[in-house]
Amino acid sequence: MRKSPLPGIFLICIFFMFIMQGLIHPVNAVDHYTQPALLWKSSSLNKNVVADVAISSNGQYTLVGTFSNDDHVYLFDQNGKLIGKNTVGAGVANVAITPDGEYGVVSAGNKSWFLVNTQEPVENNVYFFNRQGNLLWKYNTGECTGLAAISANGQYVVFGDGAWSDTSVILLNREKALLWKYNTDQNIKAVAISSDGQYIVVGLTDGTILLLNHEGKQLWKYNTMGITRMGIAISADDQHIAISEQSTKGAVIHHLNKNGQLIWKYNTDAGMLDIAISPDGNYIAAGSSDLYLFDRNGILSGKFVTGTGGVLKKIVVSSNNLYVAMGNWDGSVSMYSSGNQEIIPETTAVMQSKIAEQDVAIAEQSKQMDVLQQLIDSILRFLGVK
Repeated sequence: MRKSPLPGIFLICIFFMFIMQGLIHPVNAVDHYTQPALLWKSSSLNKNVVADVAISSNGQYTLVGTFSNDDHVYLFDQNGKLIGKNTVGAGVANVAITPDGEYGVVSAGNKSWFLVNTQEPVENNVYFFNRQGNLLWKYNTGECTGLAAISANGQYVVFGDGAWSDTSVILLNREKALLWKYNTDQNIKAVAISSDGQYIVVGLTDGTILLLNHEGKQLWKYNTMGITRMGIAISADDQHIAISEQSTKGAVIHHLNKNGQLIWKYNTDAGMLDIAISPDGNYIAAGSSDLYLFDRNGILSGKFVTGTGGVLKKIVVSSNNLYVAMGNWDGSVSMYSSGNQEIIPETTAVMQSKIAEQDVAIAEQSKQMDVLQQLIDSILRFLGVK
């Protein structure tokens, strides 16, 4: 009795299919995490809890704000040496610094938010300091302290008033003059200002992003998820806006252009505590204990892990380096760096080349699979199976 050739033909077909599938290997842009290098660690905070950190663009200066029974702001140099210290009236909500480290702003007040018992009346202010630690002025924000940001040229300060009865965005100039006040009708989660002060980006509780111009006019809005935490960053040329959001639905990173159009977005289960964009808009970094570094096209070009010794407070990314500040559980502050001047551009170039090669290989594989499928169909028809 003649054996059926079908089992042999079937095995041959399976063999060819495995060969075709083996031609392509998925390209993982980054297949491992990198531990940033520790630049310095300081215990000069008198064991106060780190509320927020701001870093100048080249890591030359670091401004740290704390909240406790002894509320201060501290200025460190690039080696972690304490070079300035000043006190504010209550717990620090956030701090910001110009890229050159010449000026810093501190939003502070409302100690009850930080579960610190006090019977004394608390003022809620935005403080404006120079590099020498001198207080140039303070602006009373009313019922509740909000979030403040400063333009790169040090000419403008914007803050979001966090009071429930007055949820407003306020723009001041360097002389403390009130330029305008914009009511949002919602609590403000994040604010950012362009390097020249011509544009202000505001994030609201329901996930709405607003772009305001220098006169306080709304230019556009962009809708994200309803959020629990949000971060916003603007490139120095005003052409790119990066947004990180986190909610019960997960975390998303958005990259928008100046007109509010989505360039790309990235979904992740990782926490999002901060986001940064390089001055030229070529790189975006975001995350918490796990940091993600993207190029402007959304290609993941680096992954970093910061460890579990504290909480990430600030990220700064340049064209060739990444700085990360951590508020540690022991009341100290640490500064990390990617430490490799070439890792970002080299990695991105290699990845783009790999992805281009993969696209060509996938197209070729598709053609070969079509030919194989036609061959299999012909054999099966010849045998009367199909």
